Amino acid sequence: SIRYIGKSISKTKHIFFVTDIINFAYDESLKNNVLASIYNEFDTKIKEANKLIADDNKAIIGLEKDTSISGTSYRSLTSKYDKLNQINEQLLDKYNRLLEGNLADTKKISSELQMTQEQLLKKQDELKLLEAQLNAQKKSLDDLNACI
Repeated sequence: SIRYIGKSISKTKHIFFVTDIINFAYDESLKNNVLASIYNEFDTKIKEANKLIADDNKAIIGLEKDTSISGTSYRSLTSKYDKLNQINEQLLDKYNRLLEGNLADTKKISSELQMTQEQLLKKQDELKLLEAQLNAQKKSLDDLNACI
């Protein structure tokens, strides 16, 4: 069959081979049958190619939508990240200022505590001195009372 022979030869040779067969065919109906077969085969291939092109175009439109959605999402996420980063920087700055304030307060309180401790030790020394003086006076009184 012509179809079988045609498929075993390259496409370029296939066209010339079929054309040669048609030119040498004596029977008009054979020529018409061969031409109709070739037309149907090419028509089928064109329809298949057009379907593939349509499918590819649909895929391209879908990819363009996906790309647009992805771009929008990316820009939205980038904006949210930038805002979150800015808030984080502000929070970190406030934390550092609070920490510095706490350090200053801690130093002030520590200084006051140290002064209070020094004053307390001074008063304690004064009280010990007074206690020693009172004990000495009591002894003197006790000695005077013993003499009388």
